[in-house]
Amino acid sequence: MRGFKWSLAGFLLTVGLAVNAQQTAEKTTVQNKAYSNDNTNSLFDPLFNYQIGMELGNNGKAGVIFIEDEFWVSDWSSDRIFVLDDGGNYVGSFTIPEVSGVRSMTTDGKKVYLGNASNNIFEVDPDVKTLDRTIYCKPSTDALTRMTAYDSSLDNGNGGFYISNFNSDISAIDRNGNELFVIQNKNFGGSGVYGGAVDHFSDVNNTYLWVFEQIDGGRSVIRQLELPSGNPTGVSYNYNTSGLQPSGNSSIAGSMFIVDDWNGSVAIVGVGQGAPYDQLFGIELTGKDHNKVAKNQNSSSQQTLSGIVAKNSDSSSKRMLNQ
Repeated sequence: MRGFKWSLAGFLLTVGLAVNAQQTAEKTTVQNKAYSNDNTNSLFDPLFNYQIGMELGNNGKAGVIFIEDEFWVSDWSSDRIFVLDDGGNYVGSFTIPEVSGVRSMTTDGKKVYLGNASNNIFEVDPDVKTLDRTIYCKPSTDALTRMTAYDSSLDNGNGGFYISNFNSDISAIDRNGNELFVIQNKNFGGSGVYGGAVDHFSDVNNTYLWVFEQIDGGRSVIRQLELPSGNPTGVSYNYNTSGLQPSGNSSIAGSMFIVDDWNGSVAIVGVGQGAPYDQLFGIELTGKDHNKVAKNQNSSSQQTLSGIVAKNSDSSSKRMLNQ
């Protein structure tokens, strides 16, 4: 009988150690995956893919931005904003009174602006994480702040925002919430637009808006639009067919933004609202040479906060355009 007890205990100990080792290995190998493309500098080169659904314990992540070498990632169904380090590891979380359901995040280089799929843009001091003011948007269209992307060149250089909501038009809004102009949906054929980011880096003579779309209700496609017309350039990227995600995972578009310096490259960063796990990924927009030229041409919009130009947000693992 004693021998049986020792054998059973030994068996349980062995199983426990094996399970723990398997869980640890799964977390480290699947969650944090970075890529080195030092010699290519090609559009859409993979930079990283982090399985944040596993790290944060649940899905429903949406908005994302990169500040002082940390990611902020919002939970669209609550008031919680999570903080991750640049390797995708959990650091902590916080809330901002009067702000909840954040789907999109963007910046002018000094303040962070949050959208929650309403008519509101919340201006936040990133140092103390408090609300400075609420901008009430007055679009003439059905656009909401699901997508919120800052553009320093709007309103004659005073800056403003592009906002949109799934299949709506895109409204350009000034810093006080007044509509400047409208990009009609028929111009770009938008389907399930969730995220967006303004690009002053790809071409110093032109500005683009990248949109992250839930095309057909179940995909993650990033497309490049000309500004101010909104006409598609024909350049696109499908995250679900890119091979970046872990085997068996698929995502619908969430937020996106552009980091002005990710290890020497300009990066497009997005949230894939995934099944079974949400993902945070980065792909190359331009290399070092383009980065230097663009920053010289657009220095007024790239100051103070390290690595943020614009971004956006939302969904859980449900493949529906209703969050």
